[in-house]
Amino acid sequence: MPAARDITQENHVDQVDKHPGLSRLVDDLTILNHFADTDIDLTTSIMGLGILVAGFDEDIDEFIAYCRGMAHVPTTKLDRRGLRAVVISGSLDQWQIATVEGCRAPAVSPCRQAFNEIFRKLTQMGLSRLFTDYKTVDQGRGIFLLEKK
Repeated sequence: MPAARDITQENHVDQVDKHPGLSRLVDDLTILNHFADTDIDLTTSIMGLGILVAGFDEDIDEFIAYCRGMAHVPTTKLDRRGLRAVVISGSLDQWQIATVEGCRAPAVSPCRQAFNEIFRKLTQMGLSRLFTDYKTVDQGRGIFLLEKK
């Protein structure tokens, strides 16, 4: 931290200390963001997140289609019905784009339900700023669409 303070002329730990109770991820993002140019959000472009997704073949294929440009590692089939899992990893920028698009899927599908849950988890992790330009529109049964504000 002393080197960071020398480079930017700011005490980054003070920024984190002003908001006690934040998750470790949010602390790290806050500190990393001070190293970025003012028009680049370094944290969302380099911070990665991996998610394990399980479902039927067609649902997994649809989910992966929304995750363009992200690395994914398929696992072997979990059962005779075609259920399988995949680990998908991408930057926060990539997850924001995929989540917005996935939450706009045209039908209430397992894919949209999965992206609704990812939206909820990212928000619970303190990353709601990824979605400040969007609002949720309730569709009933815990399902929602994301729309531009």
